[in-house]
Amino acid sequence: MGLRELGIRRHDRVAIYLNKRIEAVVAALAVSLCGGIFVNCNPLLKGRQVRQILADCGARGLISSRARLQSLDNHLNRFPDMFRIAVDGIDRDDSPPVLCWRDLLVAGGKLDRGLARPEAGVDNDVATIFYTSGSTGAPKGVVVSHRNLVVGAHSVAEYLENTAEDCILALLPLGFDAGFSQLTTAFCVGARVILHDYISAADTARTCDTHGVTGLTAVPHTFSQLLRADWPQRARNNL
Repeated sequence: MGLRELGIRRHDRVAIYLNKRIEAVVAALAVSLCGGIFVNCNPLLKGRQVRQILADCGARGLISSRARLQSLDNHLNRFPDMFRIAVDGIDRDDSPPVLCWRDLLVAGGKLDRGLARPEAGVDNDVATIFYTSGSTGAPKGVVVSHRNLVVGAHSVAEYLENTAEDCILALLPLGFDAGFSQLTTAFCVGARVILHDYISAADTARTCDTHGVTGLTAVPHTFSQLLRADWPQRARNNL
């Protein structure tokens, strides 16, 4: 794996600052496979808040988009030893250097696929740190173990009676425990997940109709907006 080439090992923190896209999911799983701890930063957070999270968790690296990295430039000066990865291309003249996601994939593909198994007791290792929104002060981290993630996924899948036939809309931010749970719950039963950044209730209704979404999780305010939207009958029947 490319992250192994960068020296990521057990307990190392890697922050992810992206909107909902496949690279955000792959990055989290890749960090876990290395034994590291992924830290999803809500894409709505401001530079100052992201800086606080990076400092608090002791991030060794940051995976983001080129535009987001540029917007954080003044804040990232405080972390000269932290590597930066852009998922959507780089400028070779960037200073400090930014690593390219595609190059990382190529490097990882050349490595021996026989990765060493995690040390015994990995189920109790920290898998991720979820941070609060920071609306009432500095973001605060909540430590979650691999066991917590797995048990939570099985529990949610059981009481929602999820199956491999389901299609779950990932509507909440992945940096929110309930948001990331939409991924782990789907993985638990082999269901599909649609990564969706909320724009409007009408857009969400169309997305549900297009993909045959059977379940979603949202906060009360968003549900209030969704209930007032004009939903296609097929989408209503599927949910």
